[in-house]
Amino acid sequence: MISIAIPAYEMHGVGDAFIEKSLSFISSQTYKDFEVVISDHSLDEKIEKVCEKFDGLNIKLIKNDKDRGSSSANLNNAISHCKGDIIKFLMQDEYLYDENTLLGIKKSFDDPNVKWVVTGCLYGDNIHAIRGSMVPHYSNRIIDSVNTIGSPSVVSVRNCEDLELFNVDLIWVMDCEYYKRLFDKWGEPFVIPDHKIFINQHKDQLTNLIPSGRKNSEQMYLKNRYSA
Repeated sequence: MISIAIPAYEMHGVGDAFIEKSLSFISSQTYKDFEVVISDHSLDEKIEKVCEKFDGLNIKLIKNDKDRGSSSANLNNAISHCKGDIIKFLMQDEYLYDENTLLGIKKSFDDPNVKWVVTGCLYGDNIHAIRGSMVPHYSNRIIDSVNTIGSPSVVSVRNCEDLELFNVDLIWVMDCEYYKRLFDKWGEPFVIPDHKIFINQHKDQLTNLIPSGRKNSEQMYLKNRYSA
């Protein structure tokens, strides 16, 4: 089974719309052995009401009132409730673009030596305005905050007792720091070059809301911690 781990919150009033679109894409997946685990930081019930529309999906919604404002902590909470053999990260405003996304990931993990998988992605202002694509790869420049892998949404990991979690003290380079630890533990990821994920780029996404001072301090932390 694959667990799709989604951290969610109001996202300035548009979070429920993104979740609804994401669940619609999930519903069309050809591989059906999955659960959707949503950790919800929202103070309102909008995301819960969206989930009720998808009664045909195996959705586990967990209201989370701890560490509100930390996407790392919220994603970790979703991960902690995942029961699948594989955990697929998916940010709430990003989509499983290809109907065979989960099937391709599942087949990759049929090799017991594969511990983490990354997939190609498309990105743009919305699903009807695609501006580019990316095939992820691991680079040692990750400690310089050069993210050659991309959003956590392109990443899946094998569920295990010593699974790495995201650093709750980071919000800007939380993904780069996580990928560095996965590389140190398991080596390079298995790459699916096909465009399996769509990454929304919009004004309400976290990357546009973090102060420059916070970004600079986190970049220095990453470099100082992992530089030889």
